[in-house]
Amino acid sequence: TQSTWGYHEHNEASRTAELIASVRAGANLLMVSDAGMPAVSDPGYRLVEAAIAAGVRVTAAPGPSAVLTALALSGLPT
Repeated sequence: TQSTWGYHEHNEASRTAELIASVRAGANLLMVSDAGMPAVSDPGYRLVEAAIAAGVRVTAAPGPSAVLTALALSGLPT
């Protein structure tokens, strides 16, 4: 099944664990941001950070900047 979930600064603390658990149970997760590059200047970095800590594979569809893609995948706060 496909679902659309909101993920933002007001629910990221509770939603992150839920999303990571879903992925660890076999679900695929695609993060789309209306704030530009996901995980750069939006709450997505917390999800990437949690995925890395949980051993979940994280990848990105790179845009025109390799630096921004590397930053988004790093899990560092932006």
